[in-house]
Amino acid sequence: MSSLFINAGLVAGVALAVIPVILHLFMKQTPKRVVFPALRLIQRRQETTRKKLRVKNWLLLLARMALLALMALALARPRFDAKIQAGDADVESAVALVFDTSLSMAYEHQDKTRLAEAKTLAEKLLERTRNGSQVFVIDSARAVEPVAMSPASARKAIQGLEIEPANQTLNQGLGLAYGAVLGAEKPLREVFVFTDLTQSAWGLAQQVANLDRVEKDKQGVGTYVMNLAVPLAERNDVAIVRVEPPGGIVGQDEPVPIRTFVRSIGKPAKRTVEFYLDDQKRDQKVIDIPANTEVEVPPFLPRFNAGLHRVTIRLEGEPDPLPENDSYYATFEVRPAVKVLVLSDQALDAEYVANAIDPEALRERADQPRPYQVDQKRLDQVDLASLRTSLNNYVSVFLLNAKSPSADLWQILDDYVKSGRGLVIGVGDRVAFDFSAYNDSPSARQLLPATLKAVTIHQDYSFGKADLGSTLFSGGGDARALITELSQVPVYKTLEVEPIADARVLLSYQDDRPALLERVVTGPRGTGRVLLWTTALTRVPNQAANWNEFPIANWSFFQMMNQTVPYLAGETTRKLSVEAGETVSLPVDTEQRFTDFNAQPPGRVPPIRLTEPAPGRPLSISTRLLNLNPENLFGQWNVLANRAGAEPVRLGFSVNPPAAESNLAALEPTDLDKLLGKDQYKVASSPEELVRKRTEGTVGRELFPWVMLLILLLITAESALANTFYRDQPSSPAPATRLAGVRS
Repeated sequence: MSSLFINAGLVAGVALAVIPVILHLFMKQTPKRVVFPALRLIQRRQETTRKKLRVKNWLLLLARMALLALMALALARPRFDAKIQAGDADVESAVALVFDTSLSMAYEHQDKTRLAEAKTLAEKLLERTRNGSQVFVIDSARAVEPVAMSPASARKAIQGLEIEPANQTLNQGLGLAYGAVLGAEKPLREVFVFTDLTQSAWGLAQQVANLDRVEKDKQGVGTYVMNLAVPLAERNDVAIVRVEPPGGIVGQDEPVPIRTFVRSIGKPAKRTVEFYLDDQKRDQKVIDIPANTEVEVPPFLPRFNAGLHRVTIRLEGEPDPLPENDSYYATFEVRPAVKVLVLSDQALDAEYVANAIDPEALRERADQPRPYQVDQKRLDQVDLASLRTSLNNYVSVFLLNAKSPSADLWQILDDYVKSGRGLVIGVGDRVAFDFSAYNDSPSARQLLPATLKAVTIHQDYSFGKADLGSTLFSGGGDARALITELSQVPVYKTLEVEPIADARVLLSYQDDRPALLERVVTGPRGTGRVLLWTTALTRVPNQAANWNEFPIANWSFFQMMNQTVPYLAGETTRKLSVEAGETVSLPVDTEQRFTDFNAQPPGRVPPIRLTEPAPGRPLSISTRLLNLNPENLFGQWNVLANRAGAEPVRLGFSVNPPAAESNLAALEPTDLDKLLGKDQYKVASSPEELVRKRTEGTVGRELFPWVMLLILLLITAESALANTFYRDQPSSPAPATRLAGVRS
């Protein structure tokens, strides 16, 4: 911090404080000496009075000196905490302008979006910036190293800013801004952030780069946050906050309940929710939404035939300031039931898994759709030659409690997994006596994620932690509720294993021993997965022989089996409805040869040529790299996979606004303190407040009012001292009278 003066030359006027001293010395009167030899009492009283008068004289002198000094200081106009000597227009500076271009900045108030308001304020700011200054313009959507511009060039760059569907955090933009201005050799360095301060625009757990350099820098950087949020009392918005399910694969002719949730911010609202299927309006519902409340729309129940289908849900009624969140788009792929094969030595060993995936009640009713169809086969009745040719009809295979799988079977399963399919291996009492068929076969060793060791018996034992980063758990339902249910399953026996180097433990027991292991196997036609359970997925009536109560303890067995099949089929990672910024993965038939891939956006723009995927890999499309505005990005996308001499294969997906952008909750001041450092920034809510705080930050806070207050206090003190000093004293009685009664 430093103290500077607007009129620095007048500081010399402080020297005028010596005038009272000079006057005092020249105008000092020589006292007359009166001798009273016999009157000692009077002499002592006179000496005491002289000392008191000397003190008052000095106080009066000091008060008059301070008064003159303060008057000169006031004329010099001192300022506290100043960074420059003169006004901000008189010095070259390094200015970084960070713009929040997230979707919430499209909020319209008084016929102006928040981004348009930010541009206006920035242009006014540049009018007060000297031509020789360096200006850095940073877009939060493209946090790249900025280049220095002149104020004129910066104005053009600002005019080109637009709302971006997918943004990075403002933390990243601020870090780049600090790095840019710290590298500029200018006497004044400032960073301005134009934002509506919504929480979704910031990374609360993310550090701001280069902030430590700012704190250590002697010259410092002024940070100003321009809060462009609409006042809370005037804020209102109605939005579709989420839709369940958001898309994916569903069974043919299966009624799919589509649940929609709508929220109103600011005031009560009434809206019509329209439901479109393949661009045709099929249904609508009118709802009332209380203020600042989220409500669920009565579900739509469409049925789908086989093929790719598009769903659009749209709000109609009174327009609101943020129309981008008034629509939701979803894509469904509908196909016949997925087939699963369960192999076992005994039919009883397959029953629990088969009934969990394909309930017997659905098998017996032809009018009920079956999402999955399970075929059960005993190994002693399987013809391996026919099995090899028929395996391509199944998305996954379960091998349960098989005592001695042959080397030929392991080879068939190895080829099957390397074609991009999934295999689940469950142990049991038939496996416990001889591990050679699992450990010694070369094909088995290429598949199994662990070497089998020994059976262990437990007391009060159950499942423990799960790898929530795996889509086996995160891809379906409430993962934490499932883990809670698993922890309540009694487990009596487990198989001790030695995992291979690249095995992944998806589920552990309560003592951290592996319960479910995964191995990823890559082949020429795709990448498959092998899951190994170290406790049984079967159960027999004799409780003493059971390994656990997993199939009957609670709903966790049913849930795990029904999440396993889509996980192995790659459907949990295959989202056909995504938010802006996410990546879409579309399956491509590896048996066909495609010439090129073209994506048609929803808006009126030319098709986009896509990069051809690697053999055996899905077609990946990053919506962040498409570089489209919201009008051309949000909605239903068509993808054509062209083939030589044949009709193109039609694919598709949907893109929605980020759900977090519909939440207009503001950042708390304590959050900004954590991000930028307490007292290291200034927040302004109006242009006038920004000008005032910027002036305080550059030329400091003026001390003139405080100096004038001191002058007034000193004038009062000087007057009081002078009146006391020059006040008439009462006359003393004559010496003769005072000593009249004295005897000699």
